Amino acid sequence: MEWLADALARMPWYGWVVVVAILSSAMTTIIKSHHRHQERMAMIKKGLDPGRVKNTG
Repeated sequence: MEWLADALARMPWYGWVVVVAILSSAMTTIIKSHHRHQERMAMIKKGLDPGRVKNTG
């Protein structure tokens, strides 16, 4: 694990910008996916067919 800490300590500032951008994008994708799943489950609980409802998002 020391090699990882050493590599991160030597990374320039623009490297951190890239890392933050990638992690932010991944988190946004995960949150959107979770939200879609929650909406789908709510529709199923109401007795609606989520496959037949037009998706606007």
